[in-house]
Amino acid sequence: MFKAYQTGEKIDQPDQQENEKLDKEFLNDFPQFTAHRGDVRALSAFRRKFNLDQYKNLDIFVLMHDGDVSADQVFEKESDVLYFTGKKGQKHALEARGHDAKKSNLERRTEGRADIVIMLNPDIRVTKKLLENVAPGGWVLCRLATANSLRARGTYAFKAVIEKNGENASISRHEDSSFWKSVEVDSEESFREASSLKGGDIVTYAEAKQKVMEAKKAGVPHMSENEVFESYSRLIKIAEENTPGAFARGETLLPCVVTFKDKQIDLGMIDTVLPTKKGENDDKIIVMKKNEFV
Repeated sequence: MFKAYQTGEKIDQPDQQENEKLDKEFLNDFPQFTAHRGDVRALSAFRRKFNLDQYKNLDIFVLMHDGDVSADQVFEKESDVLYFTGKKGQKHALEARGHDAKKSNLERRTEGRADIVIMLNPDIRVTKKLLENVAPGGWVLCRLATANSLRARGTYAFKAVIEKNGENASISRHEDSSFWKSVEVDSEESFREASSLKGGDIVTYAEAKQKVMEAKKAGVPHMSENEVFESYSRLIKIAEENTPGAFARGETLLPCVVTFKDKQIDLGMIDTVLPTKKGENDDKIIVMKKNEFV
């Protein structure tokens, strides 16, 4: 900090009006940060629907995306909102604007346990380190593909969809058990198009095709490598029907045993989480909740 040395000269201090003018000009230098009314209303709808306004001192982690700082507008009075960014300059700019910020990549680091984690970047990688930042019973607001990956972990439950329409926002599909079936791939073409090359928590087209070929070789009827979606969907249905308890609990890696002509064919464990249709529902915010006992 620069110091004013006493030289007998009077040092002029800016008055309050000038300070306010400088502050306003300074904040206007950060147009990359936004709190659009639709974003604020989306988070407000989430807070109201799940009665989060009854809780004080919630820890909220926000992974910066598109300069969105709406969380402060909605939660700052009763909770601690901390923004995470991988850019040092953005961290300093956030702090200069009055936000709490930290330079850290939560995909690779655990910075604590948050009650709410807002991560709206559709390209985020769902890593073990990232999920360690979510407290047991905590909430995650994310995009559809990320939510599907969380679902595949078996420890996160779907709670709702937040839909924005201009400056308005609303909650839909609350606790809707049919939600995932409505957004999953539903054809050979959509399965091919949506599949990731890397695999991971969600079954890819190539992985499904391999399982279908194994099932066909083992004697399971109606299996065709030219109709992977239909064939693999049959295996998913069998696995879910054979283990209704595990399916009801939200488990997604299930044993698949096919009975055919008085013979039981054990296909081992199959992944029942199909990819979501590419390009659909990408702008919606999905609300997920972590199991309290994890």
